[in-house]
Amino acid sequence: MTGNADWFTKGPLSPIDAASISRRVNLDALNKKRILITGAQGLIGNYLAQALTEGMLAQGLSPSKLFLQTRRKLGHRQAWTSQVKFVEHLHFPLDFSEAFPPVDVIVHAASPASPSKYNSPESLYIPNISGIVSSLALSPVPERQLFISSGEVYGLHPKSLRSSEISPRFQTSGPRADYPNAKLVAEKLLLDARFSGSRFNVARLFHTFGPGLSENDGRSFADFLYAAAQRETLTLYSRGDDVRNFAYIEDSVAGLLRILVSENDGQVFDVAGPTRLTVREFAEIVADLSDTEMVIDDSSAQHGRTPVIGYPPIPSTKALMALGWSAQISLEEGARRTLEFIQATLASRETG
Repeated sequence: MTGNADWFTKGPLSPIDAASISRRVNLDALNKKRILITGAQGLIGNYLAQALTEGMLAQGLSPSKLFLQTRRKLGHRQAWTSQVKFVEHLHFPLDFSEAFPPVDVIVHAASPASPSKYNSPESLYIPNISGIVSSLALSPVPERQLFISSGEVYGLHPKSLRSSEISPRFQTSGPRADYPNAKLVAEKLLLDARFSGSRFNVARLFHTFGPGLSENDGRSFADFLYAAAQRETLTLYSRGDDVRNFAYIEDSVAGLLRILVSENDGQVFDVAGPTRLTVREFAEIVADLSDTEMVIDDSSAQHGRTPVIGYPPIPSTKALMALGWSAQISLEEGARRTLEFIQATLASRETG
């Protein structure tokens, strides 16, 4: 497997992903609109911005302006925007104290998802909530808004249940409790403001992986992919029995775009892959693809890791499928594309 440095300089969206997105989602509803994506340096926000841009251009469409809001100045993750004239970067501080420009469409993607970015409760609550508060002050109100939430709002349960059988709940304790709690607060703010005339929807993402994952992400699936890309041993610091619904990022973003262009209002969608497997099974897929060794070191106390007790719910994608969506990328194919991107990223770093 060899990396493609040219792909890296053009952003996380490979030509294969770009062509597929343009076929999967009709983006006509966004033509000539002013679109704002917050959190545009993150895994989801950056990939979505490029997918929307290249998808629209492939369909003979174009936003009138695409604003990409970030907390840091333009970096290599947005290198692909340098040749796109209608893209404008907004470098806001963490509290979003600057006013948003008037826009027609907002995708709220600002939130750290990686445990390594959980510096404090404020680092989770402020990005999730501030963008929504800022958008509610806009006049005229945006026509469409999509908030990217998380399947973690459902919590863990003694047995496997479907998300449609569970009401989201605030979590009182746990190392990741502030993350789903911040998402739930933001969801409520957004959905309670529907009277303003803006079409609001919520997408609850489950475990999404793909090009754009950070090396220091801190989640096990990212660790596996980076280790495999460098031909290092994949180490599980548990038995790997936790179950997950993994989705390749193209499938997740195709779902997000389907929701964004839909005529739905005030609806919550689960966005997830169809295959439920254990963390160990995911690691085995990655190890087989990269021909690397996998070992288990389940002395979790030694590594300061807290075992996860309970089961996440089985996501219900029925509402999303009613919009014409279906998952199309196998885990093996998604992992292969991700490994190629990581290798290209590392090669570009070595060559400066």
